[in-house]
Amino acid sequence: MKRLSVCFTCLVSLIVLTALSAPPLYAGSLEPPPGPPASTMKNLDQVEPRIPIISVPFPITQSGSYYLTGNLQPPSGTFAAIHIQADDVTVDLMGYRLKGSGSISEIGVLIDAHSRVEVKNGVIQGFAGSGVNAQPGSTGCILTNLRIADGYLNGIVVFGKAHLVEGCVISGYYYGIYAEEGCIIRKCIIHGNKTGIAFDTGNCYVDGNMLFGNTDANLGACTGCTIGTNHMY
Repeated sequence: MKRLSVCFTCLVSLIVLTALSAPPLYAGSLEPPPGPPASTMKNLDQVEPRIPIISVPFPITQSGSYYLTGNLQPPSGTFAAIHIQADDVTVDLMGYRLKGSGSISEIGVLIDAHSRVEVKNGVIQGFAGSGVNAQPGSTGCILTNLRIADGYLNGIVVFGKAHLVEGCVISGYYYGIYAEEGCIIRKCIIHGNKTGIAFDTGNCYVDGNMLFGNTDANLGACTGCTIGTNHMY
């Protein structure tokens, strides 16, 4: 028992000596640096570098994120205000308006045969040819939260496959939406056109839309389409 007490005393002494001989540890000064505190937040361009569109016509030939800086109108006779010629492009209208002159050939946003293009959040008005036109061969485009009005031929044309049209308001065209194949059209308000939604081939999913006041038909015939609950009158 005495030997155990001696060993314990030696162990305690060793721990104390080790602690006393170790170099001191410092946490650093607790005083704040001089001057106002600097922000550690990143702005949107640092999180997602984006390219401004400050005038039209504006061709897009490289993948990336683009945005409008204000209401824009192309010169009379312009074929397409924004012409997308690349994959993986996002165009954010930022709540602003693209306005056409009413010429029959004008297109607001033209998407060539490319994939994964998104156009969103704004007004496209007075483009008689089309508000948005996705060409044959395009795939996987997303068109959301657009207000398209006062044209002539097509509010939205989505040739190609696997497109999504959602949350758009379309009026004043021969066809509100003209879709080819494998598209989803949902939660749109389509009114005051000649035909609300027309289909080139079929196999689309159409649900949750409101269609009214389209003089020839609210919803055209569609082979192989799934037609959900749409309010039509």
